Amino acid sequence: MALSKRQARKLAQPIMDEANSQTEIPVREIKSGMTLAAYVPEFLKPNTRRSMESSIRAHLIPTLADISLSKIDAAKVQDVINSMMGFRGR
Repeated sequence: MALSKRQARKLAQPIMDEANSQTEIPVREIKSGMTLAAYVPEFLKPNTRRSMESSIRAHLIPTLADISLSKIDAAKVQDVINSMMGFRGR
């Protein structure tokens, strides 16, 4: 199911609001080779994780879960955003 640009933005807005409202950015040591799937539970506060869980499960985990954090770059993030908006490839 392809989302319209407006629908994708509406779905992403709570994530952006949470990220933009942080006054203190937690710094955690990233273990070499740690994947996104392993890092998410450590990084997000429980309430934030619960509120974002469906988006994380639907969009981030299928595409980025097994990739080492050090290998997630702007192109990979843009691919996730494009997939949320219904675009294919770059």
